Amino acid sequence: MRRLTSRGLYLEQFKEPAISSPIDSFFDVKTVFLPVSSELCVSANQQLDCGQLISRGIYPDSIDSFASVKGTAAAIGEFKFEKFEGQSFMQLDADKDFVATSFEEIEPRELTDDEIMYAATECGILNTTDKRTLAEILEQYKGGVKNLVIDAVDDEPYVSSRISQLLCRTKYIPHAIKALNRLFGAKNIHIEAYGRNGDVSVRIPQSVGRYAVKASLEVYPVSRMLQSDDDTVYIDIGALLSFYYSAITHKPYTNTVVTVAGDCVKKSRNVEVPIGTSIGDILNFCGLRKKPALIVLGGSMTGYSVDGTDIPVLKSTKAILAFTEEPEFETTTCVGCGRCIDVCPQKLLPYYIYSYYLDNNIEKLYRLSADKCTECGCCSYICPAKIDLRQYVKLSRRTLLKEMWQNEQDSQNNQSALSEK
Repeated sequence: MRRLTSRGLYLEQFKEPAISSPIDSFFDVKTVFLPVSSELCVSANQQLDCGQLISRGIYPDSIDSFASVKGTAAAIGEFKFEKFEGQSFMQLDADKDFVATSFEEIEPRELTDDEIMYAATECGILNTTDKRTLAEILEQYKGGVKNLVIDAVDDEPYVSSRISQLLCRTKYIPHAIKALNRLFGAKNIHIEAYGRNGDVSVRIPQSVGRYAVKASLEVYPVSRMLQSDDDTVYIDIGALLSFYYSAITHKPYTNTVVTVAGDCVKKSRNVEVPIGTSIGDILNFCGLRKKPALIVLGGSMTGYSVDGTDIPVLKSTKAILAFTEEPEFETTTCVGCGRCIDVCPQKLLPYYIYSYYLDNNIEKLYRLSADKCTECGCCSYICPAKIDLRQYVKLSRRTLLKEMWQNEQDSQNNQSALSEK
């Protein structure tokens, strides 16, 4: 078996044949499971249209959720999906006559200011490069930016869900960038792609329209180089195209593109599916050579292994990787090398955050700014002890954000109580 990863080293590519093939569509789903927050906008047994708002993301790290099929809200609650402890979902059963709209069915055109603002602020566009919504990013960069970079860099070595959108949806990209830049006003714009695709026969274009495609030749993980600052903002290509789709159709883009690969899969491919589709349904659509011994949800660097196949794919899911064997490495104790600190793009201290999270030391997590983590996975990738630092820093970040949100709510309630007196 090909190793799942070679941590800290340049990785051989296994992107064929997915990257060379058109994006397939799998919309014949009977049931989807969609994450919901406590601010529900619908109720159980209600009939829903595709694209209808089902819950508002009021908590930190939560976003608005929309129905990805037309159907009936069969149930709402905790379904105990692996890796989603404490998260509530809606079971949405699709109508038999539901027909989804593929991205390729829309025609590019110029957008009005109202269409652009609606898509950017009301359609829950998630920028997976930094795990924030487009609305949040626009709020931060009200004065505009100098540089706008479209991120088409994929996790290595199997994932090609971003670059495939660059290759297959080329005709939309210049229009989408032009529309998006009416919000950012950037002078310099380019598309970033990974430049070391060893086994790829397809040619990566040097430009799309008038926008250059620049090949990053950094040793992987490239994602640690793609971090927004005061002058530059990075928007992943999936978010860009979701924004454009929403503006044209006047409704949220409720599908996502995932890579399905690994030596268990009959043919690696990139597939557009409704958000909330189970990984089991997607694997069955693609075809399996044999029952997988290991399934990884997400890329080999930032993903995680799962045991069940009932788990739904979300907006941020980049890939489903199915393998005949478990990887050969195992976790050991920290050796104190400091590599996780060296590679962190946010200049955090991942090992110390990991330690304080295990000790439930909230005060020290505040001091270490764990809430600034972008979940890029560089710390886990580089760790010679194979400790999944990213997961612990992610949990620390969510703990702090919820603590900060609760403190803010308590403060507002106290002020309201005082003003009433």
